[in-house]
Amino acid sequence: MMRTAKILLVQQSRSAVDWLSPVLEKKGFDVTKARSQKAALERLATDEPHLVIIDDTCPRLSGPKVCRAVRKQSQHVPIILILAESSRGDEDTGATMHLVLPFTSRKLMNRIKKIMPCEESSVLRVGELALNLKARSVTRGGVTHHLTPKQFKLLELFMRHPGQVLTRRLIMNQVWETDYLDDTRTLDVHVRWVREKIEANPSKPIYLRTVRNVGYCFAVPEGETSTTESAEGEETK
Repeated sequence: MMRTAKILLVQQSRSAVDWLSPVLEKKGFDVTKARSQKAALERLATDEPHLVIIDDTCPRLSGPKVCRAVRKQSQHVPIILILAESSRGDEDTGATMHLVLPFTSRKLMNRIKKIMPCEESSVLRVGELALNLKARSVTRGGVTHHLTPKQFKLLELFMRHPGQVLTRRLIMNQVWETDYLDDTRTLDVHVRWVREKIEANPSKPIYLRTVRNVGYCFAVPEGETSTTESAEGEETK
């Protein structure tokens, strides 16, 4: 984890977890607070945080709405969305992770360590797949395939959200920067091309799975893990 990792905390004054900022600062993080969606987007652009935490327990702040706005502005920044115990997780928020109350500071730190990017990270690994972020290539079983810009953005989006169902709307917004859904054949074609490069049997995918009438899910096969590595191959946790 980076020494001076910057966290953008989107939170209003009346919160069920008002202890977040003091705890994060005590752990050595550089914490910046925003009390509205507008302020959050401004901070996101100027501060370039390594992580965004959005508190949905505040009465006058719509966490999912802010989360979607942040994700639209930044495709890759990790986002933790904190939800009240009675809330239902919205799969289309764009959050990297949902954290439901109650939880301890230790659990929060464990979650942060799992998704906080490493300064030198250049390889994403999920099971046998290795996505080189600099070379824009994917390797499986010792065979490397180069990716087109759209194929790379698509696969990176999936590999940064393992196990999560991503809707067609979210994918089109993140990869093609459009909300147009009348014709998503382009998405399906690109998914097929990506499968041809990462699946042993593209017609029976184990990684990039279709979720009927919803979108796609990048599954982590049982017994396999997801990690980030430096260019030299050193695993980061």
